[in-house]
Amino acid sequence: MGSVLLETASLSRPGADRGLGRYTRALMSAYGRVGIRVIEVPEPLSGPGATRTLRQLGGEATPLHVTAPGLLPLKKDRAWICSVQDTIPLDLREYQRFGIRSRLHYMNASRAEVVFANSRHTQERFSKFVGRRSQAIKFVTAGMPVTTKPISSSEPLGRGVGEDYVAAMVDLRTPDPRKRMHWLEPIAEEVLSIGLTLRVTGRGLDRLPALAPHAVPTETPDDESLWSFLAGARAFVYTSAYEGQGLPPLEAMALGTPVVAFANSSVQEVVGDSGGLISDPRPWQSASLDAPLPKASASAIAREVRRLEDAEYRHRRSVASRRQARLFSEANFDAAVRACLKAVT
Repeated sequence: MGSVLLETASLSRPGADRGLGRYTRALMSAYGRVGIRVIEVPEPLSGPGATRTLRQLGGEATPLHVTAPGLLPLKKDRAWICSVQDTIPLDLREYQRFGIRSRLHYMNASRAEVVFANSRHTQERFSKFVGRRSQAIKFVTAGMPVTTKPISSSEPLGRGVGEDYVAAMVDLRTPDPRKRMHWLEPIAEEVLSIGLTLRVTGRGLDRLPALAPHAVPTETPDDESLWSFLAGARAFVYTSAYEGQGLPPLEAMALGTPVVAFANSSVQEVVGDSGGLISDPRPWQSASLDAPLPKASASAIAREVRRLEDAEYRHRRSVASRRQARLFSEANFDAAVRACLKAVT
């Protein structure tokens, strides 16, 4: 059995059940399924003792896989696989306060033998930033696999018709302008106008009433309750302007719940042919992330939600959503991990 040094620093940080923590666990599981022993590197490798730490854990023939560019060491003594979740600090001016440091991290990542991008969008943006250096890199692209509550294939896919809510998800604990959470209130008002309620789950829900007074906070303390919440909704609305992948809409789709989202970044890849993509009125390339949601766009969301009253249409959307979500399978993720390993062994 071969081995890989896998940086797992995110597992000891708050919110490890989502985001980078969940991605790290997905990598650990994938390596196990393809027969590779994972040697965990639980601490960041930015310090002067990083090389010594790595050599103590595994010989120079053992490749290093880190989950983000900023977690690579400065000194290179072995083959690198660098996962890239997004290029937000490079692309969005609201996140460029990290400035030169972020650019150095991404440029350091261009020294990796393999860049494991979670979407074509991320790969393209990374390649554009590093320029000619990208020619020496093996790119592997695969989104994190989606895991949701198993649902019997015999269960009716139109089960959400007639439900009284549209679902959304937030994390309001810290500011994250690209999520455009201030768009929830006009969406909630439009949804109310067609007789439904916008129910919002996530974290920091105590701040929701001030942000979107017409939305209803809904606690989902664990995965089971989250999946039940998503599965019961008529539709899932996603307001994000920019994603490296975007897990929440993918989870909804895996449960057969149609998504209504704005066509941008990798969101277009995730939603794919399942329908429900609306033209983004404030593209990240040209608009400020704090710009208001135009009335016409809020109305377009409500119209799509109303269309889902039709059982046949919702059934088609549900089938297409599940089919699209199956592209983000463990089997496809495992194949991508094998491709990474092949390039460094």
